[in-house]
Amino acid sequence: MSTPRRIVLIDDDPLVRDATQFALMDLGFVVDAAADWAAAEAQLEAPADLVVTDLQMPGLADAVIVERLRTRAPHTPIIALSAGGDAIGSAALAFGADAFLVKPATFPILARAITAALAGVRAEAA
Repeated sequence: MSTPRRIVLIDDDPLVRDATQFALMDLGFVVDAAADWAAAEAQLEAPADLVVTDLQMPGLADAVIVERLRTRAPHTPIIALSAGGDAIGSAALAFGADAFLVKPATFPILARAITAALAGVRAEAA
């Protein structure tokens, strides 16, 4: 039996964070959730297989969280989500996100993005 993949989920909205965490756990992932950058840093002390993050976090300007994640975990795939639209998505991809999804993303779309990111498929910046 293989070890479940570990996802660090970062979102300041507790409803979105909890719903996403439980849905990912139902798919067999180990999910460690964080509500802010400080909590995310603590979660990233242990290696993660993937990070799923909201881009619009208190105290961080848009895609800066992707830049920080890429510095902290250079080889870990990152899926960025935001209601901010294409400009913020392009910035996230430029900073090193492997995929960008517009919120609210349906769970099947997020699941496909996770599968692709774990397989090493990266979206191209526009």
